Amino acid sequence: MKVTAISAVALLGFALPAAAVEVTGGQLSFSRSQFTDYSEAAKTTLEGAVEFGFTREFAVQADLGFNALNSADETVTAMALHAIYHGDETNSYGLFIGNERVAGEDVTYYGIEYGHESGPLSFETFLARGEESGVSGTEFGLKGRYAVNDRLGLGARYETVDFESVIDVSVLGLTADYAVVPNLLVTGEVGSADLDVSGAGSASETYVKLGATYTFGAARGATFGKRGLVNLLPGF
Repeated sequence: MKVTAISAVALLGFALPAAAVEVTGGQLSFSRSQFTDYSEAAKTTLEGAVEFGFTREFAVQADLGFNALNSADETVTAMALHAIYHGDETNSYGLFIGNERVAGEDVTYYGIEYGHESGPLSFETFLARGEESGVSGTEFGLKGRYAVNDRLGLGARYETVDFESVIDVSVLGLTADYAVVPNLLVTGEVGSADLDVSGAGSASETYVKLGATYTFGAARGATFGKRGLVNLLPGF
């Protein structure tokens, strides 16, 4: 049985003690990514996240995104819900469930995640399991960032997903962000994607991504990043 994001919110609401709920952070971002040799394989994304604090330790983060796939001429709607436990000032733990829908088909996924932030260094990692039309897959991700100063941050990310040999994708990218004004970041990424799709062969392609992110509340905005297959792909 698939658990919807709405039912998960309701269950979490009953499980948590009664407390004043407040928005503790969030972000809104816009980006464009594409393969360098195949510019028609591109993706334009508008997405946001908001985090609600129930107590000092417990919070819920909701994600919503819209992805326009250029060559496929399709729009993907992605949503996710994170149940978060802030263990202390530097460590956060989460459980998440999400869904991606395109052309009447959808992928439901769920997993665990961990984030750490100490001084100029921050990183997060996750492990997810998903299913679409009876085919199951596993996704793993790890990304980190180092704050060079108050404005500039440098980092890297690695993500991989394998849907029972139907599609196998690995992405390794170098990231950078610069605060043009407080709370508004210009972001960039360059990297390589290895793709193996059943019936279409395999390829290794470089990609670029440019965007902007506005954060509010906590300095990092929302605690955790986006999940899902479409988030991983630079373009399609």
